[in-house]
Amino acid sequence: MFSEISHIETLSLAQIGWTQIALIAVVLILLFGAKKIPELMRGLGGGLKEFKKAAKDDDETTRQSNMENRNTTSEMRENTTENPEDKK
Repeated sequence: MFSEISHIETLSLAQIGWTQIALIAVVLILLFGAKKIPELMRGLGGGLKEFKKAAKDDDETTRQSNMENRNTTSEMRENTTENPEDKK
């Protein structure tokens, strides 16, 4: 029993063959109809595009925040390492 479970867990998308893909396509056509599928794919593509854009914007915001933190840290280090007599 455990050997069956471990075998099932090792399956991945890379092991899907053309027959399985064709079966999925037939099921999609039966469920949604041939005219609706391009519209669904456009919606899916648009959603993925928006997701990638949001992820890119988030990365840019994080980079800018990190740079600001580094600059602030550098300024603080410079201020604490200055000779106290110079401030008088």
